[in-house]
Amino acid sequence: MSDSLTVGLQYRKNPLSLTDGGVVVSIERGDGFRLDYPNIKYPQAYVRKVVANQLGLDLDEVHQLAYMPEYHDEIKKVVRRIWIDDELLWEQTDQDIPWLERRNDRLPSQRITAAQRRTALAAVMSDL
Repeated sequence: MSDSLTVGLQYRKNPLSLTDGGVVVSIERGDGFRLDYPNIKYPQAYVRKVVANQLGLDLDEVHQLAYMPEYHDEIKKVVRRIWIDDELLWEQTDQDIPWLERRNDRLPSQRITAAQRRTALAAVMSDL
């Protein structure tokens, strides 16, 4: 069995994924298996969607992953790459998945407002 798989265009739902360009998003699961998604135009949004799908969560739940330790070993790292003519031009690896970094000033049991959630999620996703 291969340790990676490039997801074919026939399995992609967004029409933008069918046009060349963008970045390759690679998501490595906790078991070491890697899924590569080429032609991603909006990587931050795509990573959120893929992580939600892989973990069986709603998009609204992704921002709460810091407080869901049962998921912390599911996604090992996220890598974004730009290729042109089989030449790697840029790569960024996020070894520390953002949801593993808890904020020291908030306990998991505390409720936060929707506005606070949006602000926190925007800050986390800007680092991806």
